[in-house]
Amino acid sequence: MTLSEQLVEQIWAKEGLPIGIREHCKVVLESSMAVAQKLIAKGVQVDFGLVKFGALLHDIGRAKDHSARQGITGYEILQKYHEVPEEVRKIVKYHVGAGLTKEDCLKLKISPAEDLLPVTVEEKIVSYGDNLVGGNKIRTFEETLKDFQKKYGDESAERLRLQHEELENFATRDEMHALEVKAVQKGATIEKLMEKAGKGVAEITTEFYPVIRRKVACFAGPGNNGGDAFVAARYFKNLGAHVLLVSLEKPKTLEGKINLKRAKNAGIDIIEVRKPEDLGGIKGEVAVDGIFGTGIKGEIKEPFLSAIRKINEFEIKIAIDVPSGLGGNESVNADFAVCLGRFKKALVGKLPLGRVRIANIGV
Repeated sequence: MTLSEQLVEQIWAKEGLPIGIREHCKVVLESSMAVAQKLIAKGVQVDFGLVKFGALLHDIGRAKDHSARQGITGYEILQKYHEVPEEVRKIVKYHVGAGLTKEDCLKLKISPAEDLLPVTVEEKIVSYGDNLVGGNKIRTFEETLKDFQKKYGDESAERLRLQHEELENFATRDEMHALEVKAVQKGATIEKLMEKAGKGVAEITTEFYPVIRRKVACFAGPGNNGGDAFVAARYFKNLGAHVLLVSLEKPKTLEGKINLKRAKNAGIDIIEVRKPEDLGGIKGEVAVDGIFGTGIKGEIKEPFLSAIRKINEFEIKIAIDVPSGLGGNESVNADFAVCLGRFKKALVGKLPLGRVRIANIGV
């Protein structure tokens, strides 16, 4: 038998899932499908089948386990049913709360202690859809956030907010450009926006990966993403890091040129790369990807391709806005991304929940 609603009902019955929880799963299906439909309308690819069966089975673990470990228990139960694909089992495993970190698991005495964070868009949709349901009622995001804050505290509430930003409030490249134009019309300048962006990248990064006395290499392309990296390099130095700035091409924008000069005046070591061989001796612990951001189309040429490969050699890889090359044959394998102003459409379903943060740049 292939996975079907009939098989789901058989699994519910065989595992003894209470009727009330079955009804809850049906409401979560309704909530999750509404989120999925909005995403598809905005051009995001979603597998409706995975969302459907993930929602219907997400609480199967509660047939035996009402603790925070119930996602793992549900995953273990579904191992018996070969008709249930691994993608659906993972939706069940990672749906609890707004994701659980390894640290959460240790606090809650969940074994094995590991990151239980939704990654794919379908995993995130069901987790978010479940969070929006209180009992058997679909709530607004604002109602859900208030409830999360009260019950689970700031960290869980922040992950819920990030779920919302990723699934319901992301921006396309054109929408982001329009927001920047509007900000400039109201009196902002690209130079000020770039300053806020670079500062945000450094400060958010160090919240998760303290950089004091660590070797940080900032890779900068010729556009404004590279300008953000020039600014970030100064702030990383102020935070106590040993900073190397890797300029892959002369900046093409006035703001980029200004901030490269400021980096030089700040005493930051700078390597100008014009061919792949120039990257050979570059080493460090943290790499900051300011090569392209959202500004790349078509084939990636040298020395940018080799720079992407060099970044991937680092222990920790931070992307400014969007990992360079994302969606192509080769890209930066980012551990973390700092989106500027808004969550970016290109990142929906690409990184574990919580591994993307948003820097407020005033747009």
